Amino acid sequence: MKKIAIDIDNTICNTSDFFGKLAVAYDREVLHKNSKINFDKVVPRSDDWTREELSGFVENIFNKLSMDIPVKDDVCMYVCMLKEIG
Repeated sequence: MKKIAIDIDNTICNTSDFFGKLAVAYDREVLHKNSKINFDKVVPRSDDWTREELSGFVENIFNKLSMDIPVKDDVCMYVCMLKEIG
């Protein structure tokens, strides 16, 4: 059986930084706004976005690019060590 791990709190990836930059670009270039982006959310976003605007970001950017988030330095080494010790 394969196990899948998802990092939602910046433990193994810089998720907030990666998607925060994309949220800023989405806000400016797609929505033509200049909102303040909240990086403390699981999905960085503006608290001023409508439900539809947030859904557009999640569907068109967050879900499609989740596999492209860079892994933090040395994470692979520690994951391999954990796998070795069971």
